[in-house]
Amino acid sequence: MSRLEGKIAVITGANSGIGLASAKRFVAEGAHVYITGRRQEELDQAVQAIGAGVMAVQGDVSNLEDLDRLFAKVRSDHGRIDVLFANAGLGALEPLGKITVSSFDLVFGVNVKGTIFTVQKGLPLMRNGGSIILTGSTTASMGTPAFSIYSASKAAIRNLARSWTLDLRGTGIRVNVLSPGATATPGLLNGLARTGKKDAMIAGLIEQTPLRRMADPDDIADVALFLALSGIRRQQIYDWKRDLRGRRNGSGLKAGPYAATSPTTSVKTAETGGAASTRQQASPKDPTAVPPPVCAAHLMSSLEPTGVLHTPLRHQTFDEE
Repeated sequence: MSRLEGKIAVITGANSGIGLASAKRFVAEGAHVYITGRRQEELDQAVQAIGAGVMAVQGDVSNLEDLDRLFAKVRSDHGRIDVLFANAGLGALEPLGKITVSSFDLVFGVNVKGTIFTVQKGLPLMRNGGSIILTGSTTASMGTPAFSIYSASKAAIRNLARSWTLDLRGTGIRVNVLSPGATATPGLLNGLARTGKKDAMIAGLIEQTPLRRMADPDDIADVALFLALSGIRRQQIYDWKRDLRGRRNGSGLKAGPYAATSPTTSVKTAETGGAASTRQQASPKDPTAVPPPVCAAHLMSSLEPTGVLHTPLRHQTFDEE
């Protein structure tokens, strides 16, 4: 049986990139998915790429009327939401001294205001066992030249998740932040292309990444699926000290039904008090086993940058989605 069979999911910013990859994965696992995005043409292309099991509703998450229209459609069709993935986001490259009010309003309007009201307006349709997933970023906890406003917006996302977990105590609704490193989405690649230094900047990102490659949207979609699964609370949590010992000697995890290989992204888990776990691709010894989160400690992902990316100090805007 598909792992999301009969589930209703809403994914914002799903016309491309991480959102689109996640929508494809959710539909493949049996969910009916509502996707949103600002550009109708790209939404239409996304629907064609996904196939059956998806409904597109054009809208801007920073526009509350668009959000009302989205959730009215979900309420009319299904009356509930099982998975709410607030993924829409964008950024602007502006160094201190050249930060503009318009870029600040745009970035915080989509990344922070859009996330807050996406969740608040979708919350009445959620029920016990529901999953709220927020797209964060590794930039939330590292210095990023010319990218401070975006980074600050993602730091806000981390705290929203931690606070909302307390607000939702007793409801059975989970809140998690999925924090990718550099991911090869059309939004990021197009934004880098506009700098005129795309190849050099990509090389810099790869150089800072232990696996020596950028993440693929499908890598992040794997983690989103894991966080969407209703059985996450019942899955085994490996002892973090044992995992760290294995990580230090290069042996990975030694116990349990899964033998860990290469981690793909950092997942901030509000259920564990805002700590972080790292989702790993694994090869099951037991094909019926469910992959567990590795630990409740902050572990560096192999696709998470280990240093600071130096970007050209001029204005550029890009979409995460």
